Amino acid sequence: MELNAVNYLAVVTMEGIHLEELSPMDYYPLSGESEEIEKFVVKHVNETTKNVNFLFSGISGMGKTRTVKNIAHQLGWPVIFIT
Repeated sequence: MELNAVNYLAVVTMEGIHLEELSPMDYYPLSGESEEIEKFVVKHVNETTKNVNFLFSGISGMGKTRTVKNIAHQLGWPVIFIT
């Protein structure tokens, strides 16, 4: 299955798991450490031909989700949220 570069939510029901499209991805300028992380990840992905993985962790409100959305927007990747 090919996904468009939008936000999706993984929904679990009695019938199984499916993806719900949430919203188009917009780019919101970041500052500080989040901006530096965004630049690093995009540069790294664009410079490699290998698969890459990144794990974002931290306390609520630090900008993890916004950073991931911005990275995905720049790279044209879909984002799947699992809650």
